[in-house]
Amino acid sequence: GRSYVSFRRFLDIVPHNAPLILMNGSASYDNGEFVDVQYLPVDVWPTAQKVAQQFPGVNMEFQNPDMHYLVSPSENYAAYYRESGFPHELADPARHVGPFVKIGVYGDLSGKTVVNEQEEKPLFDRVEEFLNQEFGDKLVVFRATPRIINVHAKGASKLMAAKKLQQKLGKKI
Repeated sequence: GRSYVSFRRFLDIVPHNAPLILMNGSASYDNGEFVDVQYLPVDVWPTAQKVAQQFPGVNMEFQNPDMHYLVSPSENYAAYYRESGFPHELADPARHVGPFVKIGVYGDLSGKTVVNEQEEKPLFDRVEEFLNQEFGDKLVVFRATPRIINVHAKGASKLMAAKKLQQKLGKKI
């Protein structure tokens, strides 16, 4: 379920003999190419503007299969990306128009650890509620942790991707 950006350094290390399910089921990777990619059916920039206006201080990113685009990241969050080595850029609405596979909304980092999740939980409850109200008819919004919200196209999930893979391979998974 990881993004390709965060997983690609393991491609030559981890043996695999079937397509890989990536991005929480929004894409698969097979024989060097992305397959079954489910792009977001919305323009992400109005989404980013609404979230930024309603909830200043949260970190947000857009992902396509091979790049993460950071939207107004905190210094700690930007440092995490620099240290991770993951391909990323600061998002620019003039240059980065999509399509995108995922919107991620995250709490801040303190060094290499998260800040107090209990302090952030009420904020992320409100962000999740807002995203569901605004986009619940087109997108699936779910919490990976108390302070991480993932947004994907409706119908995208690890389970649905596994079912497609099972059908493709003709085997039980």
